[in-house]
Amino acid sequence: MTFVDVYSSRKQEEVLQDTWGHLAAEPRKSYPGFILFSASPNGDHNLLDFDFKGLDGNPWTLDHVSEWWSCETNKDAYSVGDTVRFWRWEGTYTSLKNGNARLSGKAVEMFLSVTRGDAA
Repeated sequence: MTFVDVYSSRKQEEVLQDTWGHLAAEPRKSYPGFILFSASPNGDHNLLDFDFKGLDGNPWTLDHVSEWWSCETNKDAYSVGDTVRFWRWEGTYTSLKNGNARLSGKAVEMFLSVTRGDAA
């Protein structure tokens, strides 16, 4: 017989709150910042860096940025051909009262492209 802890997700959220709650974004407050990401010819999309002024690192912001980035980089605008390409997104991160977040801004390509086979 297998026992399942029906409270495990609630316990996990309590631990996150107890550990990181003081770093969480204030609901409905907007934090300006940036996200750097890249895409390569073999289909890899990489989250390189992000920072939002006044918002220290916490698991919720990382989850929200990772989810946004995953959806964003699946758009055709980020197909790269034979080069590695880089983008810088600038905008605001807003934590919502329901625990979700909104990222509003624009990604601009950084012209640091490197063609496959180029020597460093």
